[in-house]
Amino acid sequence: MLYVFENYNMLINPIKFYRPKTVKEAAELYSSLESVKLLAGGTFVVNNLKASKRAGRKTNANLISLKGIDALKGLVLSKDVLTINSMATITEIFESSYLKDNLSVLKNACSTIGTTQIRNMATIGGNIACRYTWTELPAVLIALEATLNFTGKNNKPQSISAEEFFLNSAKTEDILTSITIKHKPGSSCSYQRFTKSSAIGIPLGALCIRTDLRSGSFSNTKVVLNTTNSFPQRDRMLEEFLNGQKASDGVAESSLNNIDNDLFEKFINDYQKHMFKISIKNAVKQIIKGLKVK
Repeated sequence: MLYVFENYNMLINPIKFYRPKTVKEAAELYSSLESVKLLAGGTFVVNNLKASKRAGRKTNANLISLKGIDALKGLVLSKDVLTINSMATITEIFESSYLKDNLSVLKNACSTIGTTQIRNMATIGGNIACRYTWTELPAVLIALEATLNFTGKNNKPQSISAEEFFLNSAKTEDILTSITIKHKPGSSCSYQRFTKSSAIGIPLGALCIRTDLRSGSFSNTKVVLNTTNSFPQRDRMLEEFLNGQKASDGVAESSLNNIDNDLFEKFINDYQKHMFKISIKNAVKQIIKGLKVK
């Protein structure tokens, strides 16, 4: 379905708006149109269109909304694999009964995103594919070893790990259709973020740690750091230190001496560096506390 908005008194520039009903139709439109943008929840794209008009900048001539595609909605848990379709809203994910064990970290991360109104509109697909470096979910998805599934302009499916996707600066010309994550009952996670003032503000930094606790020790640990001025990256030095460590209270403090300084120095001011150290300690302590409770 095509809508044409040409009223020059609107808040955005004149634009053609498409609302396909299937992924195939969306892929065909995406490959055939020039100057085209995808629309998921709209919390980023619409604001950008408004800002561009106010600044007198040229904007895309065509907009493809994915909201009418039922196949891109909802969450499914099958054989210990959680599939989150790309148009699932942040609220839907937060309220899902599937978020247990390692998947429960998604609930924590989703609770920190924006306001209730934003969470009701924003989608996981938009949070991932918007290419803003500060968004909350990329670090979590890397730590959870998630797989991102796309449909290309040739209508062929393809998949890539979340880690590889963000190492490539989240560049894609395809349509993100879903995210798949393995449910691991023996795995523990902690997500920490910090802002300058408001709890709902844009994060100044974030951290996600996931580990398999085997015989009371850290194992197969993933430590993902988001400095917000670049896409999230793993701290392999800290991972190597934590693996094999007994889950004791002293590990949190010792972790601070095993940070990858190259990553740490990407924080641009002392406040960020201070809060990152606190976040590491809190994340490790939270994981250890969870083990003791179990």
